[in-house]
Amino acid sequence: MNLPENGRVVVIDDDYKEVESLLKVLSKNKVPVMYFTGILEELPEQPFSDVRIIFLDIELGTEGQPEKTKVSTTAGVIQKIIGNRSNPYLIIAWTKYDKLLNGIRKLLKDNPPLLMLNLEKSKCKDEKGKYEIGKIEEKLKEELKKAGIFHLFIIWENFVHNSAGKIVNDFSSFYSLDDNWNKNMCGVFHKLAKAYAGEQLPAGKVDELIKNALLAFNGTFLDTLENEIRNYIDIDKTLLPDDKGNIANDILAKVNSRLLLIFDIPDMPVPGNIYFNIKAPEAKIDELFNEKNIDTYQQKDDLNKKVKAIFLEVSPSCDYTQNKWKLHRVLPGVIWPVDYQKKINQADYIYTSRLFKIDNEIYKFVFDLRYLTSLSFDDLKDKRPEFRIRHELLIDIQSKIAGHINRPGVISLE
Repeated sequence: MNLPENGRVVVIDDDYKEVESLLKVLSKNKVPVMYFTGILEELPEQPFSDVRIIFLDIELGTEGQPEKTKVSTTAGVIQKIIGNRSNPYLIIAWTKYDKLLNGIRKLLKDNPPLLMLNLEKSKCKDEKGKYEIGKIEEKLKEELKKAGIFHLFIIWENFVHNSAGKIVNDFSSFYSLDDNWNKNMCGVFHKLAKAYAGEQLPAGKVDELIKNALLAFNGTFLDTLENEIRNYIDIDKTLLPDDKGNIANDILAKVNSRLLLIFDIPDMPVPGNIYFNIKAPEAKIDELFNEKNIDTYQQKDDLNKKVKAIFLEVSPSCDYTQNKWKLHRVLPGVIWPVDYQKKINQADYIYTSRLFKIDNEIYKFVFDLRYLTSLSFDDLKDKRPEFRIRHELLIDIQSKIAGHINRPGVISLE
Protein backbone atom coordinates (compact mmCIF):
# COMPACT_ATOMS: atom_id res chain seq x y z
CA MET A 1 0.00 0.00 0.00
CA ASN A 2 1.76 3.15 -1.23
CA LEU A 3 0.98 6.05 1.09
CA PRO A 4 3.08 9.16 1.78
CA GLU A 5 5.47 8.72 4.68
CA ASN A 6 6.37 12.41 4.86
CA GLY A 7 3.35 14.14 6.36
CA ARG A 8 1.53 14.93 3.12
CA VAL A 9 -1.75 13.36 4.23
CA VAL A 10 -4.71 15.33 5.58
CA VAL A 11 -7.71 13.92 7.45
CA ILE A 12 -10.81 16.12 7.71
CA ASP A 13 -13.68 15.02 9.98
CA ASP A 14 -15.61 17.02 12.58
CA ASP A 15 -16.14 13.93 14.78
CA TYR A 16 -12.87 12.52 16.14
CA LYS A 17 -14.54 9.28 17.28
CA GLU A 18 -15.69 8.62 13.70
CA VAL A 19 -12.16 8.98 12.34
CA GLU A 20 -10.18 7.45 15.21
CA SER A 21 -10.01 3.98 13.65
CA LEU A 22 -8.86 5.41 10.32
CA LEU A 23 -6.07 7.33 12.08
CA LYS A 24 -4.96 4.10 13.73
CA VAL A 25 -4.75 2.36 10.36
CA LEU A 26 -2.66 5.18 8.92
CA SER A 27 -0.35 5.18 11.94
CA LYS A 28 0.05 1.42 11.63
CA ASN A 29 1.24 1.94 8.04
CA LYS A 30 3.76 4.65 9.06
CA VAL A 31 1.68 7.49 7.63
CA PRO A 32 1.89 10.77 9.59
CA VAL A 33 -1.23 12.89 9.14
CA MET A 34 -2.52 16.41 9.70
CA TYR A 35 -5.96 16.28 11.28
CA PHE A 36 -8.57 19.04 10.95
CA THR A 37 -12.14 19.23 12.21
CA GLY A 38 -13.08 21.71 9.50
CA ILE A 39 -13.58 24.57 11.95
CA LEU A 40 -12.41 27.75 10.20
CA GLU A 41 -10.28 29.03 13.11
CA GLU A 42 -8.33 25.75 13.19
CA LEU A 43 -7.40 25.71 9.50
CA PRO A 44 -3.92 26.83 8.37
CA GLU A 45 -3.46 30.52 7.57
CA GLN A 46 -1.49 29.60 4.44
CA PRO A 47 -2.39 26.58 2.26
CA PHE A 48 -0.08 23.61 1.97
CA SER A 49 1.69 23.17 -1.38
CA ASP A 50 2.31 19.44 -1.23
CA VAL A 51 -0.79 17.63 0.05
CA ARG A 52 -1.11 14.29 -1.72
CA ILE A 53 -4.10 12.57 -0.06
CA ILE A 54 -7.15 14.02 1.71
CA PHE A 55 -9.37 11.71 3.73
CA LEU A 56 -12.64 13.56 3.81
CA ASP A 57 -15.91 13.52 5.70
CA ILE A 58 -18.35 15.62 3.70
CA GLU A 59 -20.69 16.54 6.57
CA LEU A 60 -18.58 19.08 8.48
CA GLY A 61 -20.87 20.62 11.08
CA THR A 62 -23.67 20.79 8.51
CA GLU A 63 -25.88 17.96 9.73
CA GLY A 64 -29.46 18.60 8.69
CA GLN A 65 -28.40 21.32 6.23
CA PRO A 66 -29.26 21.25 2.48
CA GLU A 67 -26.91 19.32 0.21
CA LYS A 68 -25.75 22.55 -1.43
CA THR A 69 -24.59 23.86 1.96
CA LYS A 70 -22.75 20.63 2.75
CA VAL A 71 -20.94 20.70 -0.59
CA SER A 72 -19.95 24.39 -0.46
CA THR A 73 -18.78 24.16 3.17
CA THR A 74 -16.64 21.09 2.50
CA ALA A 75 -15.16 22.53 -0.72
CA GLY A 76 -14.30 25.74 1.14
CA VAL A 77 -12.39 23.79 3.80
CA ILE A 78 -10.44 21.87 1.16
CA GLN A 79 -9.66 25.09 -0.72
CA LYS A 80 -8.31 26.61 2.49
CA ILE A 81 -5.97 23.65 2.91
CA ILE A 82 -4.68 23.15 -0.65
CA GLY A 83 -5.00 26.64 -2.19
CA ASN A 84 -5.27 27.34 -5.92
CA ARG A 85 -1.93 25.97 -7.06
CA SER A 86 -2.29 22.88 -9.23
CA ASN A 87 -0.92 19.84 -7.38
CA PRO A 88 -1.71 16.15 -7.86
CA TYR A 89 -3.75 14.86 -4.93
CA LEU A 90 -6.45 12.33 -4.18
CA ILE A 91 -9.63 12.76 -2.19
CA ILE A 92 -10.61 9.59 -0.39
CA ALA A 93 -14.11 10.10 0.95
CA TRP A 94 -14.64 8.82 4.48
CA THR A 95 -18.37 9.33 4.31
CA LYS A 96 -21.79 7.90 3.56
CA TYR A 97 -22.67 10.82 1.30
CA ASP A 98 -20.76 9.74 -1.79
CA LYS A 99 -23.35 11.26 -4.14
CA LEU A 100 -22.13 14.72 -3.09
CA LEU A 101 -18.58 14.12 -4.35
CA ASN A 102 -19.26 15.36 -7.89
CA GLY A 103 -20.56 18.64 -6.48
CA ILE A 104 -17.34 19.11 -4.53
CA ARG A 105 -15.23 18.39 -7.61
CA LYS A 106 -17.07 21.10 -9.56
CA LEU A 107 -16.36 23.67 -6.85
CA LEU A 108 -12.66 22.70 -6.85
CA LYS A 109 -12.29 23.46 -10.57
CA ASP A 110 -9.17 25.64 -10.04
CA ASN A 111 -7.33 22.76 -8.36
CA PRO A 112 -9.34 19.57 -8.90
CA PRO A 113 -8.33 16.24 -7.36
CA LEU A 114 -6.70 13.65 -9.60
CA LEU A 115 -9.18 11.07 -8.33
CA MET A 116 -12.05 10.91 -5.87
CA LEU A 117 -12.35 7.55 -4.16
CA ASN A 118 -14.71 6.33 -1.46
CA LEU A 119 -13.95 4.11 1.53
CA GLU A 120 -17.66 3.82 2.33
CA LYS A 121 -17.92 3.96 6.11
CA SER A 122 -20.62 1.30 6.24
CA LYS A 123 -18.28 -1.31 4.70
CA CYS A 124 -15.60 -0.65 7.31
CA LYS A 125 -17.74 -1.76 10.29
CA ASP A 126 -18.21 -5.12 11.95
CA GLU A 127 -21.54 -6.82 12.69
CA LYS A 128 -22.06 -4.68 15.79
CA GLY A 129 -21.60 -1.45 13.86
CA LYS A 130 -18.12 -0.71 15.20
CA TYR A 131 -15.24 0.30 12.96
CA GLU A 132 -12.83 -2.55 12.34
CA ILE A 133 -9.19 -1.69 11.60
CA GLY A 134 -8.71 -4.75 9.39
CA LYS A 135 -11.67 -3.85 7.19
CA ILE A 136 -10.57 -0.22 6.89
CA GLU A 137 -7.09 -1.33 5.84
CA GLU A 138 -8.45 -3.83 3.32
CA LYS A 139 -10.87 -1.28 1.82
CA LEU A 140 -8.12 1.35 1.66
CA LYS A 141 -5.82 -1.00 -0.25
CA GLU A 142 -8.64 -1.83 -2.65
CA GLU A 143 -9.41 1.82 -3.43
CA LEU A 144 -5.77 2.91 -3.73
CA LYS A 145 -5.22 0.43 -6.57
CA LYS A 146 -7.21 2.83 -8.74
CA ALA A 147 -4.58 5.58 -8.34
CA GLY A 148 -2.30 4.15 -11.07
CA ILE A 149 0.79 6.18 -12.00
CA PHE A 150 0.17 8.49 -9.02
CA HIS A 151 1.71 5.71 -6.89
CA LEU A 152 5.08 6.18 -8.61
CA PHE A 153 5.26 9.80 -7.47
CA ILE A 154 4.37 8.74 -3.91
CA ILE A 155 7.04 6.03 -3.99
CA TRP A 156 9.67 8.51 -5.20
CA GLU A 157 8.75 11.08 -2.54
CA ASN A 158 9.05 8.34 0.09
CA PHE A 159 12.52 7.47 -1.23
CA VAL A 160 13.52 11.13 -0.92
CA HIS A 161 12.16 11.26 2.63
CA ASN A 162 13.98 8.08 3.67
CA SER A 163 17.24 9.12 2.00
CA ALA A 164 17.23 12.49 3.77
CA GLY A 165 16.66 10.68 7.05
CA LYS A 166 19.67 8.44 6.42
CA ILE A 167 21.89 11.45 5.67
CA VAL A 168 20.88 13.14 8.92
CA ASN A 169 21.41 9.94 10.92
CA ASP A 170 24.82 9.27 9.35
CA PHE A 171 26.27 12.76 9.72
CA SER A 172 24.86 13.35 13.20
CA SER A 173 26.49 10.13 14.45
CA PHE A 174 30.07 11.31 13.82
CA TYR A 175 30.18 12.52 17.43
CA SER A 176 28.62 11.10 20.57
CA LEU A 177 25.27 12.61 21.50
CA ASP A 178 26.57 14.36 24.61
CA ASP A 179 26.90 17.94 25.86
CA ASN A 180 29.66 18.65 23.32
CA TRP A 181 27.72 17.40 20.28
CA ASN A 182 26.49 20.82 19.19
CA LYS A 183 29.96 22.38 19.40
CA ASN A 184 31.60 19.48 17.59
CA MET A 185 29.03 19.45 14.78
CA CYS A 186 29.45 23.21 14.38
CA GLY A 187 33.02 22.54 13.29
CA VAL A 188 31.86 19.92 10.80
CA PHE A 189 29.42 22.35 9.18
CA HIS A 190 32.14 24.99 8.83
CA LYS A 191 34.32 22.41 7.07
CA LEU A 192 31.45 21.32 4.83
CA ALA A 193 30.84 24.90 3.70
CA LYS A 194 34.52 25.38 2.92
CA ALA A 195 34.71 22.08 1.04
CA TYR A 196 31.70 22.96 -1.12
CA ALA A 197 32.38 26.61 -1.91
CA GLY A 198 36.18 26.60 -1.76
CA GLU A 199 37.68 30.04 -2.26
CA GLN A 200 34.27 31.41 -3.29
CA LEU A 201 33.04 31.23 0.31
CA PRO A 202 32.56 34.87 1.39
CA ALA A 203 34.18 35.78 4.69
CA GLY A 204 31.94 36.91 7.51
CA LYS A 205 28.63 35.97 5.84
CA VAL A 206 27.03 33.39 8.09
CA ASP A 207 23.99 32.99 5.84
CA GLU A 208 26.21 31.98 2.89
CA LEU A 209 28.19 29.66 5.15
CA ILE A 210 24.99 27.87 6.17
CA LYS A 211 23.73 27.61 2.59
CA ASN A 212 27.00 26.13 1.32
CA ALA A 213 27.22 23.70 4.23
CA LEU A 214 23.74 22.40 3.38
CA LEU A 215 24.57 22.26 -0.33
CA ALA A 216 27.48 19.95 0.54
CA PHE A 217 24.96 17.23 1.42
CA ASN A 218 23.60 17.09 -2.15
CA GLY A 219 26.19 14.75 -3.63
CA THR A 220 25.97 12.05 -0.97
CA PHE A 221 22.19 12.51 -0.82
CA LEU A 222 21.86 11.69 -4.53
CA ASP A 223 23.98 8.58 -4.09
CA THR A 224 21.85 7.49 -1.14
CA LEU A 225 18.65 8.15 -3.09
CA GLU A 226 19.95 6.16 -6.05
CA ASN A 227 20.75 3.21 -3.78
CA GLU A 228 17.28 3.40 -2.25
CA ILE A 229 15.69 3.20 -5.69
CA ARG A 230 17.97 0.47 -7.06
CA ASN A 231 17.48 -1.69 -3.97
CA TYR A 232 13.70 -1.36 -4.14
CA ILE A 233 12.31 -4.89 -4.19
CA ASP A 234 8.55 -4.63 -3.64
CA ILE A 235 7.76 -3.35 -7.13
CA ASP A 236 4.17 -3.60 -8.37
CA LYS A 237 4.63 -4.02 -12.12
CA THR A 238 0.98 -3.21 -12.78
CA LEU A 239 1.65 0.45 -11.90
CA LEU A 240 3.28 1.05 -15.29
CA PRO A 241 1.24 -0.27 -18.24
CA ASP A 242 2.94 -1.28 -21.50
CA ASP A 243 1.13 1.43 -23.47
CA LYS A 244 3.78 4.15 -23.84
CA GLY A 245 1.54 6.48 -25.82
CA ASN A 246 2.68 9.38 -27.97
CA ILE A 247 4.25 12.34 -26.19
CA ALA A 248 3.91 15.70 -27.94
CA ASN A 249 6.95 17.92 -28.41
CA ASP A 250 5.46 20.43 -26.00
CA ILE A 251 5.49 17.87 -23.17
CA LEU A 252 8.95 16.58 -24.09
CA ALA A 253 10.28 20.14 -24.01
CA LYS A 254 8.67 20.83 -20.63
CA VAL A 255 10.14 17.65 -19.13
CA ASN A 256 13.61 18.43 -20.49
CA SER A 257 13.40 21.96 -19.10
CA ARG A 258 12.61 20.62 -15.64
CA LEU A 259 15.37 18.02 -15.85
CA LEU A 260 18.16 20.17 -17.28
CA LEU A 261 17.42 23.89 -16.86
CA ILE A 262 17.26 26.14 -13.81
CA PHE A 263 15.33 29.40 -14.19
CA ASP A 264 15.13 30.65 -10.60
CA ILE A 265 18.82 31.36 -10.05
CA PRO A 266 20.93 33.86 -8.09
CA ASP A 267 22.80 36.54 -10.00
CA MET A 268 26.22 34.86 -9.87
CA PRO A 269 28.77 34.24 -12.67
CA VAL A 270 28.96 30.46 -12.35
CA PRO A 271 29.57 27.71 -14.95
CA GLY A 272 26.39 26.76 -16.78
CA ASN A 273 24.94 30.28 -16.92
CA ILE A 274 23.33 31.29 -20.20
CA TYR A 275 23.34 34.95 -21.20
CA PHE A 276 21.55 36.72 -24.04
CA ASN A 277 22.85 40.20 -24.70
CA ILE A 278 26.59 40.44 -24.15
CA LYS A 279 29.41 41.81 -26.27
CA ALA A 280 31.08 38.74 -27.74
CA PRO A 281 31.43 37.06 -31.14
CA GLU A 282 28.12 35.41 -32.02
CA ALA A 283 27.58 32.06 -33.70
CA LYS A 284 26.59 32.65 -37.32
CA ILE A 285 23.16 31.41 -38.35
CA ASP A 286 24.24 30.74 -41.93
CA GLU A 287 27.00 28.42 -40.63
CA LEU A 288 24.55 26.57 -38.37
CA PHE A 289 22.21 26.14 -41.35
CA ASN A 290 22.44 22.77 -43.11
CA GLU A 291 22.50 24.17 -46.64
CA LYS A 292 25.30 26.09 -48.31
CA ASN A 293 23.31 29.20 -49.07
CA ILE A 294 20.72 30.33 -46.54
CA ASP A 295 19.85 33.30 -48.76
CA THR A 296 17.92 31.02 -51.11
CA TYR A 297 15.81 29.60 -48.28
CA GLN A 298 12.26 30.92 -48.62
CA GLN A 299 11.65 31.06 -44.86
CA LYS A 300 14.95 32.73 -44.07
CA ASP A 301 13.36 35.89 -42.65
CA ASP A 302 11.10 33.96 -40.28
CA LEU A 303 14.02 31.79 -39.11
CA ASN A 304 16.20 34.82 -38.48
CA LYS A 305 13.38 36.43 -36.54
CA LYS A 306 12.92 33.46 -34.21
CA VAL A 307 16.58 32.48 -33.69
CA LYS A 308 18.23 34.25 -30.76
CA ALA A 309 21.91 34.41 -29.83
CA ILE A 310 22.96 32.88 -26.51
CA PHE A 311 26.26 32.56 -24.67
CA LEU A 312 27.06 29.66 -22.34
CA GLU A 313 29.63 29.91 -19.54
CA VAL A 314 31.66 26.68 -19.90
CA SER A 315 34.51 27.39 -17.49
CA PRO A 316 35.49 24.31 -15.42
CA SER A 317 33.62 24.16 -12.13
CA CYS A 318 36.85 23.44 -10.26
CA ASP A 319 38.39 26.70 -11.52
CA TYR A 320 35.37 28.57 -10.21
CA THR A 321 35.31 26.81 -6.82
CA GLN A 322 39.05 27.24 -6.24
CA ASN A 323 38.97 30.82 -7.56
CA LYS A 324 41.62 29.99 -10.15
CA TRP A 325 39.82 31.25 -13.23
CA LYS A 326 41.33 34.23 -15.01
CA LEU A 327 38.75 34.68 -17.76
CA HIS A 328 35.21 33.60 -18.56
CA ARG A 329 35.22 30.78 -21.11
CA VAL A 330 32.13 31.33 -23.21
CA LEU A 331 30.58 29.22 -25.97
CA PRO A 332 28.38 31.16 -28.43
CA GLY A 333 25.25 29.57 -29.84
CA VAL A 334 21.58 30.17 -30.52
CA ILE A 335 18.19 28.99 -29.42
CA TRP A 336 16.74 27.43 -32.56
CA PRO A 337 12.94 27.07 -33.04
CA VAL A 338 11.64 23.52 -33.23
CA ASP A 339 9.80 24.25 -36.52
CA TYR A 340 13.19 24.52 -38.23
CA GLN A 341 15.07 21.73 -36.42
CA LYS A 342 15.60 19.81 -39.68
CA LYS A 343 17.62 22.75 -40.96
CA ILE A 344 20.32 22.45 -38.27
CA ASN A 345 23.80 21.63 -39.58
CA GLN A 346 24.96 18.18 -38.40
CA ALA A 347 28.69 18.93 -38.69
CA ASP A 348 30.97 17.60 -35.94
CA TYR A 349 31.67 21.13 -34.71
CA ILE A 350 27.95 21.74 -34.04
CA TYR A 351 26.40 20.74 -30.71
CA THR A 352 22.61 20.35 -30.76
CA SER A 353 20.61 19.79 -27.59
CA ARG A 354 17.25 18.17 -26.94
CA LEU A 355 14.02 20.19 -26.99
CA PHE A 356 13.41 22.81 -24.31
CA LYS A 357 10.46 25.07 -23.45
CA ILE A 358 11.52 28.70 -23.00
CA ASP A 359 9.06 31.61 -22.79
CA ASN A 360 6.26 29.33 -24.00
CA GLU A 361 8.17 28.42 -27.17
CA ILE A 362 10.00 25.18 -28.03
CA TYR A 363 13.67 25.43 -28.96
CA LYS A 364 16.90 23.51 -29.27
CA PHE A 365 20.24 24.90 -28.16
CA VAL A 366 22.70 24.94 -31.05
CA PHE A 367 26.36 25.77 -30.33
CA ASP A 368 29.25 26.23 -32.74
CA LEU A 369 32.28 24.76 -30.98
CA ARG A 370 34.64 26.70 -33.27
CA TYR A 371 33.59 29.98 -31.68
CA LEU A 372 34.69 29.11 -28.13
CA THR A 373 36.07 32.35 -26.73
CA SER A 374 37.21 34.07 -23.55
CA LEU A 375 35.86 37.21 -21.91
CA SER A 376 37.24 39.32 -19.09
CA PHE A 377 35.44 39.55 -15.80
CA ASP A 378 34.50 43.13 -16.67
CA ASP A 379 32.72 41.91 -19.81
CA LEU A 380 30.18 39.98 -17.72
CA LYS A 381 30.15 42.30 -14.74
CA ASP A 382 26.58 43.25 -13.85
CA LYS A 383 25.25 40.92 -16.59
CA ARG A 384 22.39 38.82 -15.27
CA PRO A 385 22.07 35.27 -16.67
CA GLU A 386 18.70 34.35 -18.16
CA PHE A 387 18.87 30.80 -16.81
CA ARG A 388 21.35 28.03 -16.14
CA ILE A 389 21.85 24.53 -17.50
CA ARG A 390 22.33 21.76 -14.98
CA HIS A 391 25.68 20.16 -14.33
CA GLU A 392 24.96 17.01 -16.35
CA LEU A 393 24.26 18.96 -19.54
CA LEU A 394 27.20 21.27 -18.93
CA ILE A 395 29.54 18.27 -18.61
CA ASP A 396 28.18 16.83 -21.87
CA ILE A 397 28.86 20.09 -23.72
CA GLN A 398 32.31 20.45 -22.16
CA SER A 399 33.19 16.91 -23.28
CA LYS A 400 32.13 17.77 -26.84
CA ILE A 401 34.35 20.86 -26.73
CA ALA A 402 37.28 18.78 -25.49
CA GLY A 403 36.68 16.18 -28.21
CA HIS A 404 36.57 18.84 -30.90
CA ILE A 405 39.80 20.44 -29.70
CA ASN A 406 41.61 17.13 -29.37
CA ARG A 407 40.41 15.49 -32.59
CA PRO A 408 43.37 13.86 -34.35
CA GLY A 409 44.52 14.87 -37.77
CA VAL A 410 45.66 12.18 -40.21
CA ILE A 411 48.07 12.88 -43.06
CA SER A 412 47.20 10.66 -46.02
CA LEU A 413 46.78 10.64 -49.76
CA GLU A 414 43.55 9.90 -51.58
